[in-house]
Amino acid sequence: MIPIPQAPEWILHSGRVHADEVPGRTTEAIAIGGKRILAIGSDRDLLSLAGPGTRKHDLGGRRVIPGLIDSHNHLSIVGQGSLGCDISGIASIDDLLEAIRAAALTTEPGAWIMTTQVGESVISHELREGRYPYRRELDRAAPNHPVCVRSFHVGILNTKALERLGITRSTPSPKGGEIGRQPQPDGELDGRFYEAAWTTLVERRLPEPSLERRVSAIESAARKLNRLGITQVCEHGIPWKTWEAYGAAQRANRLSVKVSAHLHVGPGSQVEDDGEAIREVGRIRQASSPGDRVTLDGVKVFIDGGVALGTAYFARPYRTAYGEWTNGLQVTPAERLRSIVRLCLENRIQISQHASGDAAIAHVLDAYDAVADSAAIRNGRFILVHCQFPVERDIDRIADRGVLVAAQTLFLYNMGQGYTQYHGERGKSAVPLRTFLDRGCHVGLGSDAPVNQFHPFMGAWHAMNRVCKATGERMDAGQAITESEAFRCYTERNAWFGSREASTGRLVAGAAADLAILESDPDLSSLESALATRVACTIVDGEIVHGSLPATD
Repeated sequence: MIPIPQAPEWILHSGRVHADEVPGRTTEAIAIGGKRILAIGSDRDLLSLAGPGTRKHDLGGRRVIPGLIDSHNHLSIVGQGSLGCDISGIASIDDLLEAIRAAALTTEPGAWIMTTQVGESVISHELREGRYPYRRELDRAAPNHPVCVRSFHVGILNTKALERLGITRSTPSPKGGEIGRQPQPDGELDGRFYEAAWTTLVERRLPEPSLERRVSAIESAARKLNRLGITQVCEHGIPWKTWEAYGAAQRANRLSVKVSAHLHVGPGSQVEDDGEAIREVGRIRQASSPGDRVTLDGVKVFIDGGVALGTAYFARPYRTAYGEWTNGLQVTPAERLRSIVRLCLENRIQISQHASGDAAIAHVLDAYDAVADSAAIRNGRFILVHCQFPVERDIDRIADRGVLVAAQTLFLYNMGQGYTQYHGERGKSAVPLRTFLDRGCHVGLGSDAPVNQFHPFMGAWHAMNRVCKATGERMDAGQAITESEAFRCYTERNAWFGSREASTGRLVAGAAADLAILESDPDLSSLESALATRVACTIVDGEIVHGSLPATD
């Protein structure tokens, strides 16, 4: 008999349970008590553990897997479809303008019209026109309202919005950002705000939804993720207001996923003093309890922008879709980055850096090396977010220093055509997963939702196939990984990003009861079959958060 500390509350049997102790094999049953897995093993062994109150559920051969983890997901934004003018399904500038016109009909004149926050590809490369809308176009759609089209690295305002915020052609671009202008000699503002210009001049000054609406958005987004078997995410780059909403959601028991959060500091953030904010994050982290669903584990710094936008920071100039030659934007200067890294080490918190281009990645690693030795960096669990275009030398530095890489190959699916347009053949080799794994880098997979789709089975399919949506072309098949490697990147490997590897990412005795029961085995041979994967039940800390278990015996 398997020794366990208590009689199980549930025994799920007659299934195929992913047995972590024996790679590539499954067993039949799993026993759960409270928030923990008590045991996994054969039907015979585990059913013998049943007590008078134990509920036994016949899985009918269904597969049980560890709860899936997204290493980079903007959960607090995913649920904001109800908090603005929804533009998630647009295919053209005309579609965008029609959505804004419709919103104007039900919005009091003079009140803000703000779109839902979408990925930059949605309002650039995926639009039929292949460009951003301009402020004059937004003016025609809603002449009596300030309008803001929101993305992560860029925002677009109409004339009323510029007037409301007091932004004129004489307003200078801040460090680490750029205000879009028409070509000289006119120099008129075109309504576009990139990187720190967007976050400092616009985003922080927009009206905020109520705390209750923000909590509801988080709750709604978490349930959407639960339906896909996701039990844990890392959200890098939140403002204090989002931490407030997460705390309220946890206190009200309205958070059905585990969240490891990082506060946005540095240029473009809403933080006035890096040191004060980092010390406060350290105090909050120290006060966290092991059972907390949400923890504030560190800070995030933006080093550059987006590849598809032409704001990713590269060593060599490249030509964007708008015909401009650029190296991109270096958002955070070296001295400030070194200071932030030093403060994170002193306060024992993580740091994650948004770094896409080769120069941005080198910039981060140089800052690490200037401040600390490899052991300190490894112990700090520093994170490179995106890390799309590393050079060979820097891949070795990443592996040697134990830097975690939060990667998203779905950028190549959604924006791959732009990658090759800007960077030629090199663009196909972005996000070099095969090289990362072969060199011993600790890499995990995620979505960057809502920039990309948060469907983990779609993400695994793409990591195995690397197909560009626009062309159907495979983007450097030599960088593809296997199904088992992709699965580990969404479970065991991703658990490290939130420092929860001891309790999540695996099905073992003593681990948290975070798991998903699939209706059938995932078929990752095609995108269509991957998207057809259905999750029958998702469990977090022994609580059913999606679906239901089969009837008891």
